[in-house]
Amino acid sequence: MKDALKDSLVFSYNHRWSIATLLMPYLVAMLIISLTVRYFAGSFPSLLWLEFLLIALLQPVYLGRLIKYINKAVNHTEGDLFISIQEWWRLFLVYILYSLAVLFGLVLLILPGICFAIRLGFSEFYTILDGKSPLDSIERSWESTRSCFWPLVGGGLLLGTVSLALDRLMANAAGWVTTSELLAGTLSQVVSVVFMVLMTVFFFRIFDGINDS
Repeated sequence: MKDALKDSLVFSYNHRWSIATLLMPYLVAMLIISLTVRYFAGSFPSLLWLEFLLIALLQPVYLGRLIKYINKAVNHTEGDLFISIQEWWRLFLVYILYSLAVLFGLVLLILPGICFAIRLGFSEFYTILDGKSPLDSIERSWESTRSCFWPLVGGGLLLGTVSLALDRLMANAAGWVTTSELLAGTLSQVVSVVFMVLMTVFFFRIFDGINDS
């Protein structure tokens, strides 16, 4: 786990500008959506579901492009970062199924939710890199993560804890400086995206290691 985390941090740092350029349009779009929905949510609470839907529609695009970039940089593969309609649809379904499974686990108890999040964590890789269907991707992820469950748990919890602590710290710092919701929302969104990148790189590092072996 330590080596995988170290490799993930080094990779993310070395490719920070390329990843930032890749994700910046989607970060700006998500920030605009989030702030707009929160501004009108007091009068229209149902808009919170619209925020979830719009971000869910965007996620397959930036996540798919990120996965393709990581794979291309690590394995020196050919091809562009374009996400086709078929890839978007498969990844969108995986995202919905993944979210429902994790939510169901969290409703039961916290631990089943964490277990589902880890065991299904390779689903996006199988969808984008191997062209598997959503159900096949989930099934393969469930099987392939069996042998590396605890390293994934350890790394995921560590990254999640650091991300949560950093998010709280930056939110408090923003509150001390200004009462602007725009600044607080921007900082929170940036931390969320950085955490997503690090988690994706870390999971890919272990996923790629399993495939090599």
